[in-house]
Amino acid sequence: MPVQSCRQVSNYYTHLINNIVNNDVLLPFQIYVEYVVKNPLCRLDEPIQSELFASKLDTYIRSLNIFD
Repeated sequence: MPVQSCRQVSNYYTHLINNIVNNDVLLPFQIYVEYVVKNPLCRLDEPIQSELFASKLDTYIRSLNIFD
């Protein structure tokens, strides 16, 4: 395989892996911000007691490919 082709394949997989990792890492934080930080009833200095947050996070985690 020519060097240029190897670089293209390597760049493709690096980009793909970065997108997967970024989405898998960022989405739980987005869920946290949406259902805990923006919720005036949730205090950030106390344990999270939001059932909606727990439900959304559980749904997200169960949707990951690791559970297929």
